[in-house]
Amino acid sequence: MEQKTRQALNLNVIMNGASTTADKKFVTLRKRFNSMIKQAHHLSMGLRKRGLLPIFVKQVFKQVLIHGTPNKLLQNFTITDKLPVLRWPSAGNDYVNLIRWALIQSSLKATRDGIQPGCLERFFNDGKAPDPDLLTDHLSVLPDWTLLPLMKGTLPSYMIYILLLRPVIQGVQVEDHSLPSGNITSRPIRQVFYGLLLGESREVEEYDREDKNLTSSMVEAVLPSAAQQLQLDTLDQAPHPVRLEVFLETLGVSRSTLNGVPSHLGLPVAVTYYWLRHAHPRPDLPLLQALLLGLVYGELCRQRKSQREEGPVLERLRGLIQRGARSQDLGVTHAFSQWKRCMRDGLDLKQLLCLPLPEPQCAW
Repeated sequence: MEQKTRQALNLNVIMNGASTTADKKFVTLRKRFNSMIKQAHHLSMGLRKRGLLPIFVKQVFKQVLIHGTPNKLLQNFTITDKLPVLRWPSAGNDYVNLIRWALIQSSLKATRDGIQPGCLERFFNDGKAPDPDLLTDHLSVLPDWTLLPLMKGTLPSYMIYILLLRPVIQGVQVEDHSLPSGNITSRPIRQVFYGLLLGESREVEEYDREDKNLTSSMVEAVLPSAAQQLQLDTLDQAPHPVRLEVFLETLGVSRSTLNGVPSHLGLPVAVTYYWLRHAHPRPDLPLLQALLLGLVYGELCRQRKSQREEGPVLERLRGLIQRGARSQDLGVTHAFSQWKRCMRDGLDLKQLLCLPLPEPQCAW
């Protein structure tokens, strides 16, 4: 698939993430998240509810677009036959137009509010970042080097909220609502993310679940020792060893820990080390085994190995499952929701540090 197709995916989140009507939108967003917390609680009790998406759905969708083929994508996505025709000068074929239409439809109004048409033409035709002079005021907080990665989806768009000192709402997952939110586990990772954006000792207002209610708290931005000399405006120019050290120091992982680990599995392995030390309740051995076996099985599937090689992994996974158990184990659910949140925030930090480790395959 053309690179421009997947670049279009992020116009929606960039513009919606920094609307000039943020106050009204945030009130609506709070109501929506209160409803999502209730949905997640019902799901945790075994009740059937819809409308709660997995935390990695955007990353999986992007990777499916990147690696998919027209036939596979058209088989897996329901697309109506009443589509307007888009004519990009470099579109190449109708299939690319079709995907671009699907990705951009929900962002047209936000795009008009946030970026002038000339910026979009420059981006789609030439693959270049928008002209900073044509951006609206709420996007002027962004360093120039971030504009193109934001549109390509290699930077998390909610960083705009942070730079504008607006509150952020943490994601909702199915977990044990009698325990503290799983988002708390990865808060130290987000604190470094905030520190790189705002500088040390600033605060960000976070909204998160407390029991079954949405509450807010102020979270301090921090910088690890390796990041003390870094500046946001020139973060992309920092040496790779320095950016890697900031990432590893944040997760409490040494470089030697990743020796022998395939580079694209560096992030999941580092996050798993972090999760084992910070998750509450502390994950037991079967949980760790299940997680690692899942990573191995995903890697085998990614490499499209034979069923003979995958078989022993599947058998080991089955041995970790309690036979006869029909209802979900909330303890297991809560533990893995913490791991996923750590992975999500670790991915965001890695992207802000300009990928000191390769992008993991989320579409396992």
